[in-house]
Amino acid sequence: GEEAGSVSDTAYTFTGLTANTVYTAGIRAFCGEGDTSVMRTIEFRTACEGGTCTFSVVMSDSYGDGWSGNAVDVYSAGSLFASATIAGNSSSATETFSPCLGDSVVLVWQSGLYAYETSFSIVNAADSTVLNVNGGDQCTTGDTLVVFDGQCAATAVFVPDTCETPTD
Repeated sequence: GEEAGSVSDTAYTFTGLTANTVYTAGIRAFCGEGDTSVMRTIEFRTACEGGTCTFSVVMSDSYGDGWSGNAVDVYSAGSLFASATIAGNSSSATETFSPCLGDSVVLVWQSGLYAYETSFSIVNAADSTVLNVNGGDQCTTGDTLVVFDGQCAATAVFVPDTCETPTD
C-alpha cells in the first residue's frame, strides 16, 4: 500500500474511496525521529450508495451454551458479508445486517456441533418472518436458506422438514 497521509489529531478522513468496498488501513503512532509504534491494521467498509436492505437473524439455543460452531453466513454481492451465531454460554441473540440495495444477498447455513439445539428465524425490515427453522439439524452445511434480491424482496429457499415421525 501507499501512505494516505498523516495527522496530528486522532482522526483522518479518506477521500476518493469506492462505495460498498472493504479497505484495510495501517495505523502507527509517530512520536519523533526513530520513535514509532508497531503498525496496527483495521478493516472497514465504505457506506452504500442508494440505501440498505435490513434484516435480522433471531437465534436461540435450547441448551443455553451458544451455537458451538453453527452459523448463518450472509453473502452480499457474492462475498461473505458477515456471520450470525450465538456466543458461548448464551441462549439467544439477534443480529441485524444491512447490506447495500442492489446487491443480491444469500443466507447460508454452516453446521457445527449440537445443531439440534439451534433454532432461528429470518425477519425482514417490515418485521415479518421470512423463514423459521426449529432445529438446525434439519440443515446441512451449505444449504441456502433465504435469498434477498437487489430490491430487498426475500424468498425462503430452504423448506424445513415438518413431517412428524409416526408413533405406531
